Amino acid sequence: MRRHHLILLLDSDPRRLSNLKLLLETHGYRVLASTNSESALALLAANPVEVLVTFRHPPLASTPPLADFVLQHYPRTSIVFRERPAGQEEPPRPRFRPPVELTPAELLESIRKEFSRRRGPHRALPEAAMTASSAG
Repeated sequence: MRRHHLILLLDSDPRRLSNLKLLLETHGYRVLASTNSESALALLAANPVEVLVTFRHPPLASTPPLADFVLQHYPRTSIVFRERPAGQEEPPRPRFRPPVELTPAELLESIRKEFSRRRGPHRALPEAAMTASSAG
């Protein structure tokens, strides 16, 4: 039976949050959603969240930066940011524009890579183990 990964989405826009949740659910993920940092922390405390998907500086955050808090208190929860890392923007941007958001396909790929990274590299069975299993 395939294990469905649990993702927590954080976005202050309920419409965008709903769209992202639907996108991830259609790709086989279980998804919790939150519109603010406070409820996201409550969901983290009550559920075995594997990946948090958020902006680097979530809006409406009255707590310390959420990513720092999660890294410190939930070491088994990975974080996928919804913006491209600095230096990977497509066109040059004027100062003070919001970061370039990942496209849905880029976000799905980032999440897939994060789960692959968490599993670790696939190792081939040693030759002796393969021979013994085929002989039995």
